[in-house]
Amino acid sequence: MVRISALGAGWRIRDNSFCYSPALDIRTREILTGDPMRSYLVGTLLAVMTCPLCAQHSEYADPKLTHGATDSKVTQATVQKTICRPGYTATVRNVTAAEKKEVMRRYGLPPSELPNVEIDHLISLEIGGSNDPANLWPQYYEAAEGQADYLGARAKDVVETHLHREVCEGKLALVDAQRLIVKQWTIIYQSLQKDKK
Repeated sequence: MVRISALGAGWRIRDNSFCYSPALDIRTREILTGDPMRSYLVGTLLAVMTCPLCAQHSEYADPKLTHGATDSKVTQATVQKTICRPGYTATVRNVTAAEKKEVMRRYGLPPSELPNVEIDHLISLEIGGSNDPANLWPQYYEAAEGQADYLGARAKDVVETHLHREVCEGKLALVDAQRLIVKQWTIIYQSLQKDKK
């Protein structure tokens, strides 16, 4: 699929036709409706009108909605006492059902889609991420219909585990791991898969 940024957020070209993804361009839909709660319906209608099968699940969070946030207690100096300690993430993981629904609303997705997504920590807890809403986004497990080569939440989990191990073994700085998970996690996943072969 060819992405044309000049068309504006949410618009894409697929099979030589313009299409609109209801999970994107939230601000535009809010302007059209004047109501963020109705924006999802408008986005869905636009999707049906323009290209019913073109909705694509993003492999990365929208930086305007989820820019990432870290836990101030986790620093390079404290990794062995925090994230590298077995069972650590279970002691800090705290995202309520209400917060998950709010994340879905911000991304223009209905609560009924919750079983299909992981409310993911953009910077994972195991490399010092926080439960702050700025660090949460809905990541689909599976590809959208007709979407090829999608890497979803389970693939990102593999990269998170790898980066956690690298930090705890002293092979990678904490801040570098946090940067990589935000910007390059799919590239790292593909590299790890190649190494297995």
